[in-house]
Amino acid sequence: MIMGTQMKNGSWSPPAVASFSDSGMNLHPVFSPDGNHIFFTSTRPLNMNGQPKGGADIWRVARQGDSWSLPKNLGDAINSDRNESSPFMAEDGTLFFESNRNSDKNDWDIYFSRFANGMYQNAEKLSFPVNTGHEEGGPCISRDGSYLLFHSNRPGTLGEADIYVAFRKKDGTWAEPVNLGEKINSRFLDWAPSITPDGNYIVFSSYRNIEPIGSEYNSYSTNLQNDFGQPKSGFGTFYWVDAKIIEELRPRE
Repeated sequence: MIMGTQMKNGSWSPPAVASFSDSGMNLHPVFSPDGNHIFFTSTRPLNMNGQPKGGADIWRVARQGDSWSLPKNLGDAINSDRNESSPFMAEDGTLFFESNRNSDKNDWDIYFSRFANGMYQNAEKLSFPVNTGHEEGGPCISRDGSYLLFHSNRPGTLGEADIYVAFRKKDGTWAEPVNLGEKINSRFLDWAPSITPDGNYIVFSSYRNIEPIGSEYNSYSTNLQNDFGQPKSGFGTFYWVDAKIIEELRPRE
């Protein structure tokens, strides 16, 4: 499910289920740069009376005052008969995401779709060295387009998957990705990086935590358990780090 929280008087409010997280499995929400849309992954039916989709698609909702519109599937230019997930929109409207559409081994690669003439163009797969014969996913591009963060289990990772950065070269291609190193990555799963709107911090998910985490809001925990059953371990946790690590790794010309 997708949850939402608001910063009020310097503290985060108790999380609540998003209005559009009402059908199927929903995850990986991300705002458009202007804040007027949310893109997310869902297995919901393609129509109100349909059967749940076999795989996951990318959907979008539009801001309507203090609420959100009904979800809209992004269509065949983005979605396939396999799985599409982890959307992220660049400043110019280009949508990056991960998919296993072209793999017989369920491997994931990073794709992008340019927005032109009011519609998304057919998705293209990022070339080597971003994509390899291993798994790549969770793309997140900086606001100036100069670097791309993603996770991968390619050789050289410290754990199940690590977070990498690829810098854009002058000719528009991507340089060899660099592992963010032991300051960020662990021997566990580190994945789904995101950059805060001001560009100052990287937020990511990690399974490095070995102690289950409970909510500080008793009523929130009780309500979630009543609605969705016993919570899982809580090992998967959000972390943040100063984005200056990117500048430390950026090649000097």
